[in-house]
Amino acid sequence: MDPELKKIPLPDLQELHARLMCFHEQYADHLFGHLAFPARSMARMFYLGTLKFHFNIHERNHYGNDAWAMPCTAGQTTIVIDHDGHFRSCELRSKLGRVQDFDFDLTAALHSPQMQAEVAAIPGAKCWCTHSCWIHSSSKFSPSVLLFHIPWAYLKHRWQRLPNTSLAELEQFRVQDAPNMGSDPPH
Repeated sequence: MDPELKKIPLPDLQELHARLMCFHEQYADHLFGHLAFPARSMARMFYLGTLKFHFNIHERNHYGNDAWAMPCTAGQTTIVIDHDGHFRSCELRSKLGRVQDFDFDLTAALHSPQMQAEVAAIPGAKCWCTHSCWIHSSSKFSPSVLLFHIPWAYLKHRWQRLPNTSLAELEQFRVQDAPNMGSDPPH
């Protein structure tokens, strides 16, 4: 009941996401372990990249309102139906009608004037949320997210997992008798 309990400091949220990624990496190994090498690597990359992409949106919008890399498809690809039959484009937006009024025909409810007006209003509302259902549903319909943002999120995740090694620590591995690359090679 205390809204203050819902406030998670951003560093704590980032740490939680990092810890969750470790679990998801293990899960991905088992989930895609039956696939041959190239397919397993691609499936793992896409799975982990999608999660990291979602986590990045969560972190950017936790206390702010930062635009997603794709349009929100709430009300176009999905519909929310409340326990009493009211429908809406998203749990975070207003009720638009009742499925009973459309003889429980979801297609009719999705194409209703109320829903069409709602869908048209969503971009102007700029209500960039942290709702994973809408992030995932919307990302599936964005070629740029699928081709660029998700692989980039995966690569950034992998780079962040690399150990921080100073140049001084690497000096112990220098080959002392290696030829100087600046001089002429031996004949």
